[in-house]
Amino acid sequence: MKKILVLTLLLLGCSQASYSVPLVTYTTTGTSGNYTLDFTLTNTIDPSYDKNLYFWEVNLAPNSIGSPNGWGQWNNGLSWNTASGTTYQSVWSGAYLSPGASISGFTVNAFAIPLDIKFYAYAYGSSIYALSDSFNSPSTNPGFEGTATLAGSSSDPEPAALMLLGIGLAGLGFTRRRKHSR
Repeated sequence: MKKILVLTLLLLGCSQASYSVPLVTYTTTGTSGNYTLDFTLTNTIDPSYDKNLYFWEVNLAPNSIGSPNGWGQWNNGLSWNTASGTTYQSVWSGAYLSPGASISGFTVNAFAIPLDIKFYAYAYGSSIYALSDSFNSPSTNPGFEGTATLAGSSSDPEPAALMLLGIGLAGLGFTRRRKHSR
C-alpha cells in the first residue's frame, strides 16, 4: 500500500501544470537579410491570480508589422525602458489575453535570426499576485521579463516527458528494492 501511495504522489507531482512568467515563442520565415519573425504570446500565469496580459514587447528594432485582434503597436513604436535596463523597441498593447490563452501574429522584420530575444509583459487583474517572479506593482500590474524561444527548440521539458521520467524512476526504485529483498 505504501508503494502505491508513493507512486501516486510521484505521478501527481509530475503531472501538475507549471505556471510561470508568460511564454513567448517565435517562428521564422524568409531568407538571409530578409526574415520575418512571428511571435506567439501565451499567458501562463497561474489562473487563480486572474491576471490578463495587456501590454508586451520584444527587444528588436522598431519595425513591427503585426497587430492581431486589437493589439496595436504602442505609441508608434517608441522604445520602452524597464527596471532591468533593457530597452524594448517593438511594443504591442490594446487587448487582453486571459490566463491559458495564446495569440500569434506579432511580426517583426529582421536582417538575421536572433537567438536571444528578450521580452517584457505586463499583466492586470483584481487579485494580488504573490509570486516572486515579477516586478512593478504586484497588487495589480505585475511585470515579467524573459527570453523568447525559437519554436521547436525549447529547453524546457514537456509535462509528458516529466511524467515518463517519474514513472521510470519509480520503476527503477521498485525493481531495485525487489532485488534487495530476495
